[in-house]
Parts: sequence; structure tokens; C-alpha cells
Amino acid sequence: MQSTRRRTIALAMIAACLMMPSFPLPVQASTSTGGSRIAPASATDRLGAFLIICGDRGDHHLVNKIWTGGDRVYDIIRGVGFPASNIYYLGPSYNAGLHSNDNDTATRAHIQWAIETWAASRVSATRGLGIYLFDHGGVDGFCLGGLPDSDMTPTAFDSWLDNLQASSGCNRVVLIYEACESGSFINELSQDNRIICTATDDTHGSSVNPAGDWATFSEPFWGAIADGSTIGNAFIDACYFVVDAGHGGDQFPWIDDNHDGVGHRLNNYGCLPNGGDGSDASATKILYAPVFTLLPLFQIVRMMSPSFFSYAGNQISVWVEIANSTRIKDVIARIIPPGWQPTAPSRDNDGFMTIMPDAGVINLTLTDPDKDGNWTGTFSPATAHIDYGSYRIVVSARSEDGTRFTAESTVASVNDAGLPPADTTAPTIKIKTPFDGEMVRDVINITAEANDDQDVASIVIQVDGTTVATMTDPEYPYRISTAFDPANKTHAITAIATDSAGHQARHTITINPEPMSPTTWIIIIGAGAGVIALAALIRHAKLKKRGDVK
Repeated sequence: MQSTRRRTIALAMIAACLMMPSFPLPVQASTSTGGSRIAPASATDRLGAFLIICGDRGDHHLVNKIWTGGDRVYDIIRGVGFPASNIYYLGPSYNAGLHSNDNDTATRAHIQWAIETWAASRVSATRGLGIYLFDHGGVDGFCLGGLPDSDMTPTAFDSWLDNLQASSGCNRVVLIYEACESGSFINELSQDNRIICTATDDTHGSSVNPAGDWATFSEPFWGAIADGSTIGNAFIDACYFVVDAGHGGDQFPWIDDNHDGVGHRLNNYGCLPNGGDGSDASATKILYAPVFTLLPLFQIVRMMSPSFFSYAGNQISVWVEIANSTRIKDVIARIIPPGWQPTAPSRDNDGFMTIMPDAGVINLTLTDPDKDGNWTGTFSPATAHIDYGSYRIVVSARSEDGTRFTAESTVASVNDAGLPPADTTAPTIKIKTPFDGEMVRDVINITAEANDDQDVASIVIQVDGTTVATMTDPEYPYRISTAFDPANKTHAITAIATDSAGHQARHTITINPEPMSPTTWIIIIGAGAGVIALAALIRHAKLKKRGDVK
């Protein structure tokens, strides 16, 4: 496995930008436009009601994790402005009891009533419906306790949504579905102004998160929503985390928002849109009302570089530095040994898959004894009887209330000498936002990501051949004001990555200003100060191990 060193540069009107992972991402190339492209909705698109529906298998396998996930989404939805009266929570009917946030049990009759009756008075042509489904799944089935004829099909679910939209005029539905084979619901549910994100496609399973109390796709997705991301960006974050967690070959999240009934993964650059899907989601947030919070976002601002260790040295040191870490519940380093394969999901007697915890990975809890934001831990491959090779390490941190989430990844390689090989490989670079051909106005959000097998020395951003940003160190924010041709014409954005050996790579896209849009773009580049401005977070080119890491 190739070790990678990643840097991300972002120029955007945002509070913070998360760095993306450093491992090959399964992507899906498509030249199809997926039918007529719908106009993206506003990023301030409002929802009027939100349903949380948590199912259960007849054997109640992992039911507590399903409840925990539902509770976390409830807290996040409250955090993005929804009053409790506009959230309806249907929980597993386990022992006929209700959980703390439950309004009722998840049965077909209760789900139908919640959609057709409860939601009808809370949605309208300008107020949509949001839904989170979480369960063990199967092809065209949502498990509701294992009773005969009790499980929910996408056909029934779609008919209830159709009835709601016909009676209320509701013009927007956002569905996030966490379950094995959840992508099988897309074909039936796809429709105008519906955004559907599924934890995987129609033939694969989903997985338990590293902390073992939720799901690998849902935790980063909803953590990004809590931080104010659009649905599209939250989907991207979740896709990358699925790969970092070791499931890039057996879990393939899908998105559909162009109403053609076909779900897509990320495109060849690990971004959206792809196959016509992703434009609407990338402009839409899950919100009830504008939310203003004084809580600082915590984020991983530095971590160990891809490193080499000798087998005789007997231990790998893992460390990260986290800003605003006083509200953190835990920091977990998921260490994936060379050659590791995920646990294959099983099925119950009714054919439903089970979300499976992973065996054979090491979940190392990092600590911050000095309370200074430096979280550390050590791991010994020799003690664990694991051989030479590359260990994928993904570090995730969660807030005390479970609503905030951040993650970063790196690689530790073990060989005889503990030294890196000669650098003969050029880096890779991709522009994540905006997407090629996008119509833009006002301040544009430029995000570029570079990967290298050892280290990225710099990232340069050019607009129409003029360099507007060169990033080698994020310590000093500065401002650029650049005037472009006043004519509304196509502009080219180029990102150039250079590694420590001098190898280069570049990626160019074009953007099209909307008519009458401003032609002076203000770009502010910072070190992730956590203010509402443009932020750029990259890792230092020559990170050194801290003295307190043994």
C-alpha cells in the first residue's frame, strides 16, 4: 500500500474546512447527465419537519447502536434549529418500550401516519421534509422487527411520500438512509426535488463506526451537517471516511438528486457532481431556521506525517493536535494492519444484512494528559504479532454531546531500517470545489487537495494564469483582491502541487460567472482561526514529532 501525504488548501467564505483523507477513493466515472439537470436549490433551503425512523431485526441485533444513532441525529437536528415539536422519532419496538426521545415505535402504520398526517401540517411548498432511516437493511426492504409482512418496502414508502406531497404541496424531501443495501431504495424513491443519500449501494453492506456505537457513514455525515456543511459536502466527507476506515472495497455510498433513479458515487476526482448527481445537494443544507452558535468548532490541525518505523523499534507513535479540544469526548486512532479485510456481513433468516463491527483492527484511544490539545498514544506491531508493511491510521474525535465529529488520516510503514524509499513518484492534485463548468457568483469557494507518497511541499492556485495563492505554511493569514476581465466569460482555475523532491502535478477546471456577477473576487487565506471568513488548513511541510510523544 502506498503511503500518502496530503495537503488541502481552501479559499472560501466558511468557518472552517476539514482536510480530506489520503487514500485511494473508489470513484465512479460517468459521462451521463442523468436526464435534465435541475437547478440547484438555495443553500438556505428550509425544512419544516424531520422524521427519525429506527428499525430493528427480529433478533434485536445491535439495537442499542441503532438507538444511539437515532439519538445523535435527534440532537444534531435540534442543533440546526428544529424545535422538538417539528421532529418525530420512531424507535425500535424492542420490549415494547420507548427510548428517551421516541414519540412512538417504528411500525408500518406509525411510519405512514407520521408521513401522511403528522408531517402534513408542518411542511408546505416552501418547507420540506427531512428523513433519517437507520436499520439493518436488505434489497428493497427496511426491517421493522422481523414480524411477517411488517417490513417496509420502497414502494410503500414512496406512496406515503407522494400522498404527503399531493396533500400539502411539499416540494422538497431530503432522505438519508443508513443500512446495508440501502441504495436499493433509490430507484423507487427518486423524484423531482428529492435528495437521497444512502450509506452504500444496492449490493453491499454498511459498517459500524470505529467507536462501535453508530455507523461509519452516518457519523461523519451528520458531524458535517452539525458544522454547517451542505448535504453534498457532508456526503463527500462521509465517503472519504468510509475509505479511511478500511471499507473502500466493500461499502459504496450513493447519492441521487437529479431524479433519474440512478445513484452515483463520487467522480474521478473524489468530488461531486457525478452522472448528474450532486449539484442540488451541494447547494442545500439541512436547516429549519438560521442558526448562530458561539461554540468553537474543534478540528484536527496537525497530525503525524506519513512515517517509517523499524520493526525492531517495537512501537509506532500516533499523535494529533486538535484545536478547541476542551469539549471532546474521545479521540480514537483506528489502526488498520497490512492486508486487513473487513468482516463480511451476515444475513438473518429473512435475508436482511447486518451492520457488522470489524475484527482485526486496533482501536487505540489517544489521551491528552496536559490538556493542551496534543493527543498521543503508542502501538506495537511486534507485540500484536503483525508483520511488516503499511498501517493505515485514521484518527477521529467526537464532542461530548456526540454532535460534532472530525477525522484525519495518515500512514505508518514498518520495515527493517525504518527509512523511506527514494521519492520517484509525482504528487496528485485535484480541485474539489468549484466543479468543472459550474456557474458561480459573489465569493467563490476554491478547495484543492494534493496527495504524495511522502510529502507535499506546496500548493499553488492560479486563476486565468495568475497566481492568487501559494501555500507552504498556514501560519500567517493574508488577503488578496484580484480584478478579472469585466466581461462575463469563462475563467480557468488551476491547482499545482509540488512535492519535496520537486515533482509536480496540476489540475485545471473552468467556471462560468453568472450574468451581472461581480468581477472582483476577495480571497482571504488563514490558518483555521475559526472565524467566519476564508480559511485554509494544510499540514506543515516538515512536521516534527513532539517531545511528549514517546
